[in-house]
Amino acid sequence: MTGNFEYLNAEKIHFAAVKSNDTAIAFFQGAQHGIYSCTNCESYPGEFGDTVVTCFNYVANWPTKKGRFL
Repeated sequence: MTGNFEYLNAEKIHFAAVKSNDTAIAFFQGAQHGIYSCTNCESYPGEFGDTVVTCFNYVANWPTKKGRFL
């Protein structure tokens, strides 16, 4: 998971090294490196919502996807 485009190459290198097909990468619109909303990037206040909650909801739901860990 990443909060900014600048780390994409590191994530791609990691995926290439991992011997698993069960991988995912997620980008959260409006999140900066610390996962917090980038308020300076918003067109209007609250545009991106609570990026921390969005991130942790994704992480919490990822293991429950159908076919995971079989």
